Amino acid sequence: MGDVLIVAINSDKSLSCLKGPQRPLYGEKERVKLLLSLKSIDYVFVFGEQMPKKNLSRATAGYSGKGRRL
Repeated sequence: MGDVLIVAINSDKSLSCLKGPQRPLYGEKERVKLLLSLKSIDYVFVFGEQMPKKNLSRATAGYSGKGRRL
C-alpha cells in the first residue's frame, strides 16, 4: 500500500449543486473531522469544482480513485 492517504471531499456548495438542496447531510467541517479521526487517513482537503484536477495534479500518486469506482 501507499505511504500517505489523501482524501478529497466536495464542498457543501458543490454537493448541494450535484445532489440537490437537501444535501449534504453533514457539513464539510464535520466530514473533514470525521475522516481525520481515522488513523489510515493522513490529509483531507475540500474542493469546490466537480473534479479536483488542480489539487490532484500536485500529488504524485501511485493510485487514485473517485467515488463509486473504488
